[in-house]
Amino acid sequence: MNRKLYKKAKQTFTLQHDYADCGVACLLSIIKYFGGTGNFESLREWSGTSKQGTSLLGLYQAAKKSNLSAKAYQAEFENLLETKHPLILHLELENGLEHYVVFYGFHNDKLVIGDPGKGICYYTQNELLKVWKSKALLTLEPEKSFAHKEESKEQKRNWILNMIQEDRQILMVSIFIGVLIAGLSLAVSVFNQKLIDDILPSKEFSKVIIAITVLCLLLVSHTFLNAIRNKFLYIQSRDFNIRMVNSFFKQLLNLPKSFFDNRKSGDLIARLNDSARIQAFLSKVAGNFIIEILILLVSILVLFFYSITHGILTLLFLPVYASILIVFNKKIVSGQKNVMEHYAHNESFYINSLNGIETIKNTNTNSYFENKNRSIYTNFQDKIFTLGKITINLSFLSGILGTIYMASIIGVGAQHVITDTISLGALIAMIGISTRISPALTSIIAMLIQVQEAKVAFDRLFEMININTNSKQKVKSISKITDIQINNLNFRFPGRSLLLKNINLKIQKGEITSLLGESGTGKSTLSSILQKFYFPENGDILMNEIPLNEISNSNLRSRIGHIPQSIHIFNSTLAFNILLEDINEQNFTELKAFCEKWGFNKFFDLLPQGLSTKVGEDGINLSGGQKQLLAFARIFYRKPDFIILDEATSAMDRLTEQFVFTLLEKVKPDVAILIITHRIHILKRISDQIYILDHKTTDHHGTHEDLMKYDNFYSQFWKELHIESNQLSAH
Repeated sequence: MNRKLYKKAKQTFTLQHDYADCGVACLLSIIKYFGGTGNFESLREWSGTSKQGTSLLGLYQAAKKSNLSAKAYQAEFENLLETKHPLILHLELENGLEHYVVFYGFHNDKLVIGDPGKGICYYTQNELLKVWKSKALLTLEPEKSFAHKEESKEQKRNWILNMIQEDRQILMVSIFIGVLIAGLSLAVSVFNQKLIDDILPSKEFSKVIIAITVLCLLLVSHTFLNAIRNKFLYIQSRDFNIRMVNSFFKQLLNLPKSFFDNRKSGDLIARLNDSARIQAFLSKVAGNFIIEILILLVSILVLFFYSITHGILTLLFLPVYASILIVFNKKIVSGQKNVMEHYAHNESFYINSLNGIETIKNTNTNSYFENKNRSIYTNFQDKIFTLGKITINLSFLSGILGTIYMASIIGVGAQHVITDTISLGALIAMIGISTRISPALTSIIAMLIQVQEAKVAFDRLFEMININTNSKQKVKSISKITDIQINNLNFRFPGRSLLLKNINLKIQKGEITSLLGESGTGKSTLSSILQKFYFPENGDILMNEIPLNEISNSNLRSRIGHIPQSIHIFNSTLAFNILLEDINEQNFTELKAFCEKWGFNKFFDLLPQGLSTKVGEDGINLSGGQKQLLAFARIFYRKPDFIILDEATSAMDRLTEQFVFTLLEKVKPDVAILIITHRIHILKRISDQIYILDHKTTDHHGTHEDLMKYDNFYSQFWKELHIESNQLSAH
């Protein structure tokens, strides 16, 4: 591997954002190596990357969507000698974790490996064979349709410029005030020289009084301007954070459901917190960075004015400080990314544990979760500690160099005073100016490090902001759903085998259609496809003869009422959970009338405060049946045309379930209803059509009488039930 290719590998290699991202980080690195462009979010979606990582099949599918020719197979070490392009290796680490790395080639008899967790590194043959146990790899080459273009930074730049456009005036005022503050800081040092060399030797008290007055004005002006600048920066910080977080949260709400399936809540919360890092950087730039730069430049010029020797001495120290930054920069950036990743992991664990507190207590696994928390939080703190040590080492070296620098300034200056080259006042002024150079340099270095921190935060935030939410959004609308036709539908999750195959299903207004199947056969997935949360691999879905992908998401979902297996209850009142809007006198009155009309009031009035009952976090104050009844009220209130019920009565008692079935019969003439269940015994009395999802497809369907005419999953259940009933009667 020649130096040019090695340099290209280093420039294009991309580190992982999260511990589960190693596969997509490798793929993104190779895309950039070939001169293309891409992003983590698209590759995560195409590869089916989950919280557990990515499969080789998923990477293959994502590579194909990126217009790369991909081949996955098992190989031997000798095959690596023949490779002409970078490829992805599947590793099994000592701790049992699976990992992906990029193999670029050989350099000085060692393998050049791109590790998404570390960067470009070298492996010996034995080191690789120790972890490359599966011998699995993925070769990649650009196809003719591969887009060769350099990654443009214009989009990122435009986005951040648009975000701070409203703050431009206030930031410019803050910078101008900063310039005045920098000038006043240096003026005080120059004033000291005049005081020592001219005013005090004159022994005129009136001049001393004037000098003290001038000094007071300088210091008061400095304090006043600093207070004004800080006030402006606080205003800008508040407004910017509101815009940034609102923009991010709005984007989150518009992202497809599939996006959230494999995301940890803590990671999304961490992205929200990234806005604070970006704002902190902007405040530092407007408030301190420019001031420190001005102080540094003007101080050097003033030192040259007083003494060329001191100016040259100062310039000699600047490269030393720069070298410190270069040495520590990579470690600090890597450390900051590790802190962000472990913070997200820690946040997710807290949320997950607190949501499952009842299960933890029921299973008496407190000690396990306590130890798990200790382990996760310890790892998080270890990353902070490691980053802190790097920062301390940087500060220590900066302090040592600053001390040497000041000692040199004073020593050389004292010699010049003794030889009458400069005056004592000039030396005092230079010492005052020099004391500002060292902190200014240290502050600049710290802020340059913060640039990297802000860049990591910005890239993470922009990656999510930049996801196209309208790629599958069309403009057609329908006024009422009357029939749904599914023809030869196939579906698979990225990176997995086929889940649904040749699905054919017809749902009509005025009928209750039931979809029957064992758990895990894809029934709930099919309901998500009907709501455009997922998209089929092939096949057609027609609503009123209109292809589903041509109907706008908002129009479609406004016409559908869906009760999923897991019903989310917000920590508010029962009324809010039905309306999902702020409660006022008008809509509360309308809700009460609705409940009385449909008969929900006889159930809800049994609660302590009726519709005003606080249901608690995730509906902890409600039973499973009450949650499902609430969900029925939620969808009936919106008067949908198409109702999808996914095990929607599984937690209800007999009387409540009968109440719901009566409601369904009442609304059936005006709506299309799909019931998804594995509870066969309820289908006979309510279903007009029954479809059996078995072995990935729906070959068997019909009425109860139709299905009982031949052997199938449904008829087998009733025959077994009949046999058991006869046996019980015999006893």
